[in-house]
Amino acid sequence: MNLREGLASLFCLAAATFGGCVADGDEPVFSLAPGDTLPRFEVEMNDGTTISNTSLTGAPAEIIFFSTTCPDCRRHLPELEKEWQAAQATGDPTAYICIARAESAPSIAAFWAEHGLTMPWSAQPNDSVYKLFASSIIPRVYSVSPEGIITRVRTDADMDGE
Repeated sequence: MNLREGLASLFCLAAATFGGCVADGDEPVFSLAPGDTLPRFEVEMNDGTTISNTSLTGAPAEIIFFSTTCPDCRRHLPELEKEWQAAQATGDPTAYICIARAESAPSIAAFWAEHGLTMPWSAQPNDSVYKLFASSIIPRVYSVSPEGIITRVRTDADMDGE
């Protein structure tokens, strides 16, 4: 194997190893952006309540898409928990809603328990809710105004600099 073949093989291995939860295949990347209105969605939370785009009207929200199998999500979820705890402590009305990208309740509950997380979460059997917001890259956090308008979108790259 020559140097060029070796570097190409190393690049392919690195892409396969580190790209698992960041980019999902060769599809074009789609994401809602600041200024966009929340899409219609409805999810059942771990406490049995239902959250929808209309139920979020009237208060700011942070909508967090994640998978506990994603290394970047595993790293950032405890940080997001700290943000949520700080908001709770100061009476900030911002709702934090964690929505799984195709993950079951037992695996999420186990991760939450293991890491002492208390943010509300919603298990999803597939990625249909996620696909209303984006086509790839998690973790992904949408900050939403009380009027249901997206004001900010953060991904792993944005959160590493905070």
